[in-house]
Amino acid sequence: MGGNLRSLRLPISTARMTLRIPEPSDAEAVYRALHDAKMGRFVRRPSPYRRLDADAFVRVTRRKMQKGEFLSLLGFERASSELRVAVGLHSIDWANRHAEIGYWVPRAHWGKGWATEAVTAVCQEAFRRLPIHRIEATVSSGNVASARVLAHVGFVKEGTRRESKLRGTSWCDSDLYGLLKREL
Repeated sequence: MGGNLRSLRLPISTARMTLRIPEPSDAEAVYRALHDAKMGRFVRRPSPYRRLDADAFVRVTRRKMQKGEFLSLLGFERASSELRVAVGLHSIDWANRHAEIGYWVPRAHWGKGWATEAVTAVCQEAFRRLPIHRIEATVSSGNVASARVLAHVGFVKEGTRRESKLRGTSWCDSDLYGLLKREL
């Protein structure tokens, strides 16, 4: 069974924000968020993060989304029009009807519920409009805040993948979470 990301209704509106496809003009906001050295602890990105990297992120994201390879959205608060979250579906397996979700929040906005709101909205839209049965998330062990987001949405921790991520020169464990369509 195949799928088509075009069946999603975009942008997605939530109580506080609009989740939409990145535009070239968003590169500056992405750069400001990801050049923060502390973002590199749990977000895979070039280091140091340069403005050229943000431009490439927007360009590549838009191209891959047009091909239907993955979904990547930026969430902007309606009241301020400022970037609050990035969220997306990747590693989409249409044959087995599952995808992986990833997200990040600019450090100035950690702990304010932006990721929970965005992840909930994207999971609801994906389960409603796509032939998706399961959404997974992989979180670096020790990333308590990200694990809390997933728990709030309803994801279940299914296990730990030992030494599954290389951070610099060190191997790190990651935790696998899953959410089934009937659980949301």
